[in-house]
Amino acid sequence: MKLARKLAEFEFQGVTVYPKKLERARGELLAVIAAVKDRVWERLGKKVDLDSPKSLTEALKEHLGLGKTIRAKSLSPRRLEELSISHRDAQPIVEYKRLRKQLKLIESIAAAATGNKVYPLFNEVRSSSGRLSSSDPSLFEQDGLDAVRACISPTLRDFFPDRQKSLDCLEAESKDAHLKSDRSGRRRGNKFMAKHDTMKGLDHNEFLLSVICGESGPAISRRFMLQRMEVDSACHDLRMRYGRLFQWLSGFREEAEKRGYVTGPGGRKYLAGLQSSSIENREKAADASVRWLIGW
Repeated sequence: MKLARKLAEFEFQGVTVYPKKLERARGELLAVIAAVKDRVWERLGKKVDLDSPKSLTEALKEHLGLGKTIRAKSLSPRRLEELSISHRDAQPIVEYKRLRKQLKLIESIAAAATGNKVYPLFNEVRSSSGRLSSSDPSLFEQDGLDAVRACISPTLRDFFPDRQKSLDCLEAESKDAHLKSDRSGRRRGNKFMAKHDTMKGLDHNEFLLSVICGESGPAISRRFMLQRMEVDSACHDLRMRYGRLFQWLSGFREEAEKRGYVTGPGGRKYLAGLQSSSIENREKAADASVRWLIGW
């Protein structure tokens, strides 16, 4: 109830945004996008309108020799991610698309601002885990969390999902000594993952949280543009390294299914599906219970 009242206040009084920071974030994104675009053109061997689905699809068919494989006139974002797993020349295109999505997010917030305020509508039920979302404008899109957080009033920042806080929670609950040791140099990422051939250069926290929260192998493969064999190997090694963490997670999920609800700093949360007769529904609800606990 306290959260609902707080969100109602934000909707009525507005959320402070910082126009200069939004403009700076936009400028930085534009610079990165331009560099990635040049890299794509270099890979394709010619300049192509990357925002034209038809032009981009034709260029990929020609460059990668996939005329028979790619039958559609344009590629969906998911199909493009799948393609990038086996064709590295397509990976900068996926990066470009994701950056463009972040740019649109920043621009939509700036456009929705009245002075230095935005008046979003909040939603706590759109996500099965109760993860907060908003519209007019959207503030909590996963791809743009870091960029948006820096441009928003500190009074709302605590409502943003935070990788470090989520892993802090898991570290405290599981008391996994390896997790604590590997995260001791947090600015440099995860020490264990940084030495792993597959996980070098990835967002270590994002990858680990994807595995912890039960994201499927194909979904992780698309998100990080890795072969399934690489994903399976990395997931196995993480489970072996953080045996105590995953043992605790297994117990937490089992207890949630047994009770039909979970408890944590946010109180008690009932999740539909925890006691379903469907194994798939129970697994999805158990994943959501982990996300609820750690705020991810």
